[in-house]
Amino acid sequence: MQKVPNYYNTFSTIYDFISFQKYYGKAREEAVKRLQIKKNMTIINVACGTGQNFKYVQQYLKGTGLVIGLDFSNGMLDQANKKIINNQWNNIRLIHADAKQLSYEDLRKKLPSTTSLNKIDCVICDLGLTAIENWQVVIDNMLNVVKDNGRIVIMDWYMEELTFRGKFVNWIGKSDITRPTWKYFKKHVDHFELDHNYNRGGVFVASGNKKINR
Repeated sequence: MQKVPNYYNTFSTIYDFISFQKYYGKAREEAVKRLQIKKNMTIINVACGTGQNFKYVQQYLKGTGLVIGLDFSNGMLDQANKKIINNQWNNIRLIHADAKQLSYEDLRKKLPSTTSLNKIDCVICDLGLTAIENWQVVIDNMLNVVKDNGRIVIMDWYMEELTFRGKFVNWIGKSDITRPTWKYFKKHVDHFELDHNYNRGGVFVASGNKKINR
């Protein structure tokens, strides 16, 4: 069970060089745009990794609100924290946690006592579901913590049939990009949208709203 987190602890030191901003930048920018962020919102970034989404989120929050970055790898969180310090982002909090156990109560316990947590407006998960076992549980948890009609966005890889490039992505990410994550997500949200045109069709951005009284 600890193999993947341990791998990412080591991988974190070179992650930004291999998964560089230019390669995923357009998909990340679109994914964050679909969150429909307004100032003072509370946002959770599940599997936040090294915090590559943060600069896009801050374009909308302008330093307001609250961003919770959650990851199971301490190494990834260490790299994300460096970005926070270097950019003086005072509205971001990092949490070491298993996304399969994500709950509102757990978030409140792990956040600093000085951080107020009310409703969660939107959730984003990027390049995480293909590397997490029981990924359906993670999607369910994301839907459970966000407010009614709140926005959920997933950005990830999907290939029905693996090419050489797909096999490399699986190897380097310890993942399975044949998982139909967006198909499961589609069944559980309203206003579903899918764009599968990133990274030569290998990366998708899917979005939707939590069903009211789900």
